[in-house]
Formats: sequence, structure tokens, C-alpha cells
Amino acid sequence: MKELKKLFTVYLDTLEVCSKVTYKSETILFGKNFNGNFLEFNFLYKGDNCRVALFGDAKKTDALIETLKVSFNYADSLIIKDKQDFLLKAVLGFACDKKEKDKYEIDYTSCVAISVYSKGVSKELASFLPIYSSCLAVEISQDICVLIKGTNSDKEDYLSLSKFAKILSRAIEEELGKPSVIGVGNPVDNFEDINVSYEQSLQALEFAKKNNRIVYSFLEVLPQKMLASLSIKERNNFLKPFNLLLKNKELMDTAKEFLNNDLNVNLASLKLFIHRNTLIYRLNKIEKLVGLDLRNFNDAVTFRLICLLDETKGDINE
Repeated sequence: MKELKKLFTVYLDTLEVCSKVTYKSETILFGKNFNGNFLEFNFLYKGDNCRVALFGDAKKTDALIETLKVSFNYADSLIIKDKQDFLLKAVLGFACDKKEKDKYEIDYTSCVAISVYSKGVSKELASFLPIYSSCLAVEISQDICVLIKGTNSDKEDYLSLSKFAKILSRAIEEELGKPSVIGVGNPVDNFEDINVSYEQSLQALEFAKKNNRIVYSFLEVLPQKMLASLSIKERNNFLKPFNLLLKNKELMDTAKEFLNNDLNVNLASLKLFIHRNTLIYRLNKIEKLVGLDLRNFNDAVTFRLICLLDETKGDINE
């Protein structure tokens, strides 16, 4: 990482581009302005993936990428050595040739990428995941393994990929004795687009870590990304009527648990270790305080959006 740091310091100072560089399990930030649009780029460095997020003028970031391609032998990233190497490069977006896909007998069409983070056990994950579920597994770093799962099969009776991921997380802890965090991408119609699903799964993984969740899907990321586009003034205007509720930890914890249990009073009260009448009393108190009846679906959606907006306050545009 020291060599990478020296090289990036020279490039970024010259081109005035801010960057976040992630190599293996280490991340280094160059520059301070990380607002606005950014461009991401992967390349292989000494056999391991290096992921770069570049912030700055489009022409300058494009120039930096071309420089990186020369400096780090980007052409080597396009040479396929074996099946695992092909899967890695398909996931990272380097190359996904149909001939190579046929050569390695990969018969997926519709599929999804699920990124699994567990500290220091990516090799164990790569061995365990294909046994646990019919899938392909790729090591990305020491801590992250990507599961590529077909979605055009009726053999498995999971209602959603998020529910599958929650069951998978429990299986990983039982089998490997390690906690995990999982990000679920959206399914894609062709294996050749698996990189799109992988990028989405990484975003979901980051949100899961940020929100102390075990599983997060890209479908959940979308509302937060949309809300983060609001200005501080717009955010404050939306949140102002709900400030009294947002400051009341007991009521907020109650409301969130109620939503997390699909608006089921009995389940939520069990999780909170309170009597169901106490839960109903608190829900009524919330309704009186801010006018939202969380037993009503539309009001519950509004409350969820308010929570997301409050959580994204650190990402709101100036």
C-alpha cells in the first residue's frame, strides 16, 4: 500500500483529483472534497483488486484513469488464466466474453451478485458458499467474497433475496463462527452484466455497515440516495414537523421495531419486551404528537422516509 500511496499522491496532486483508494482491507483518502459525482475504476495490483473512486473534473478523472492503465499494466487484467480468474474479472467488469463463459460451462442467464463481508475469512467463504447454496463464489479481498447466484430457478423456495441473505448469514456464523454483513444487488438478465449487480451489492454492503444491519439490499439504498440529493434547507423543512418525535428515543425505538416486524403488534411487543397494550399506547402517543398512525400503511411509509431522511443528514448536499 505504501507504493500505491506514493504513486497516487503524485498523480492526484498533479491533476487535482480527490480519490478513495481501497486495496485489500485498507482504504486511504486523498483530498477533502468528496461531494458530487464520482467515477469508480478497478485494476489488479500484484494479483489483488484495487478499487478507486475518483472525485473531480470529468476530463481530469478520465486522464487519471488512462495514466493508471499504463502504470499498473491494465492489459494484464484482460488475460484470463482459469475459471476463477474469469469469474473475478467478470465481477470486476474487466472482461466477460461469451466464449469464455461457454468454455467454463457457466450456464447462468438471469443472476445476482451478493457481497459477503466477514473479517479475514474470504477463503473459507469461497469454499463454504457453493456447498451451502447452488452458486459460484469469488474472493475479492481478504474480507469480501461475492456469491453469484442464478435467479431463474424454482428449486429454492425463498420469498426474496434479502430473506435468503439473512438465512445465509446465520449459516455462516454457525459454520465458520464469524459474524457477517451482506449486501444484495439487483438481479440482471444476463451473466455478462454481473458487474452491474456486483457494484450495487457493494453499495448495499456499505449502507449495511453504516446502519449496523446484517443484510441490506440495493432496493433499500435507492430511497436513501434519492433523499441525499436534497439540500440542507429542504431536509430541515421536511423534518421540522417531526423533531419532537425524532428526539424521543423511546418512541422512535418503538416505532422502528413496529415497522421492522411488518406492523405486527404482537411480534413487536415481544421484541421490545413490553406488553402489547404498552405498545398500542405508544403508537397512539406518536399519532397525537405528529399525526401519523403507524398502523396505517401510508403513514408507516411516511415515517420510514422521515427516518431515512434523518439518517442521511450527513450526506445531504450543501
